[in-house]
Amino acid sequence: MRKMLLGLAAATALALPLTAIAQQKIDVPKDTFYAGLGPTQYLVKSRLIGAAVVDKAGGKLGSVDDVILGTKDDKVDGLLVDAGGGKKIGVRMSAAKVDTKDGKTTITLPAVTADMLKVLPAYGAKK
Repeated sequence: MRKMLLGLAAATALALPLTAIAQQKIDVPKDTFYAGLGPTQYLVKSRLIGAAVVDKAGGKLGSVDDVILGTKDDKVDGLLVDAGGGKKIGVRMSAAKVDTKDGKTTITLPAVTADMLKVLPAYGAKK
């Protein structure tokens, strides 16, 4: 019973300052937040991560494991492709073609074959 009363007292003590804060007028900076996706935007996690990566004939090469961002401009520089067997390969965006059909995204690497991925060193491996 004592623990319950102490917990109730603590919750009340925390709620009072929060109520006062909620009543304060807060100036929200413009051009800082999104209310939702625009017509040319998508969420990487829901549409790109896990997307199939295929060769020009549609043969599966792997799937997108992560996105590589540039530190100077925060633009997508490339994709980290899970090529199977725990091997990850870094691919430049300039080598990839992104297609979305019926809400499903596929990444095509027209100049890449499965044999190439086998001989490439894993992403981050020392040369």
